[in-house]
Amino acid sequence: MMKDIITKAGEDRESSLRPLRIRHDGHTHTKNSLDARQTIDELCTRAIELGLESVAVTDHCNLRRWYDSEGPSLIKGSFDDALYARRRYGDRLFVGVGVELGDFSYAPEAVDQVMRMADFDVVLGSVHILKYERWTDYYSLIDFSESEFSRDQLIGFLGAYLGEMEYMLDNFKIDVLTHLTCPLRYMNGKYHRDIDIFEYYGERIERIIRRVIDSGIAFEINASGLGTDWNTTMPERSTLELYRSLGGDMIYPASDAHVADNVAVGFETVADMLTDCGFDSYVTFRERKPIRIKL
Repeated sequence: MMKDIITKAGEDRESSLRPLRIRHDGHTHTKNSLDARQTIDELCTRAIELGLESVAVTDHCNLRRWYDSEGPSLIKGSFDDALYARRRYGDRLFVGVGVELGDFSYAPEAVDQVMRMADFDVVLGSVHILKYERWTDYYSLIDFSESEFSRDQLIGFLGAYLGEMEYMLDNFKIDVLTHLTCPLRYMNGKYHRDIDIFEYYGERIERIIRRVIDSGIAFEINASGLGTDWNTTMPERSTLELYRSLGGDMIYPASDAHVADNVAVGFETVADMLTDCGFDSYVTFRERKPIRIKL
């Protein structure tokens, strides 16, 4: 039986002394994301140090902020930095031009504008903000404690989150569905609410996964929760097993690194999980076309 696949991120950092089995980090952020601290050079230097073959620069384009003064300028800065890095590091590292598009219902008319701004290698789709009762902020900033959120409200919030995800999948062309169970990182990890999303929305999640598979969209395994209080991937192993059982085979590994030290952190844990669940490959993207990589 394989050892427990949930490890501390520091253990993966130590394992970076040996070659990584996953050599492409498909989800990274730079200072062109408001919540990230690394420069494009710090990101690429760390990736080369780890022996990665590629990184995708996928800074946030949360459409709720599109009409703020910094919205278009930040995302243009991200594209320009990625192209600069491709020229500078091209003999050692492929730097993909990407974007993490999120919160489509706030400004659906802006999606075409974003798509015309660059020749993308990969477009990630995510949900970070939604309207639910009196809450309209990023869910990473919401107080999900018992004094603020009843259990029924938590369940309702997750339903609204899945509704936003279904809206995105039904109306827009993305390449990768990112961190499917992300709100649990805060509800269960930070606030210890012990919500089982499958208890309430199992059929709905299965419907979302089938939609992903049928549409040829890759399914992200996001390692950024490893080493946190929650200490698991997004989504967790049981959802990965469901994806596999339904015929899914386009796994997209991602560190979601916002600082250089987190590039590829958790990838050995993810590689163990994938092989134990029966996967023998993962995908990366170039020019919005998936490329299969053997584990």
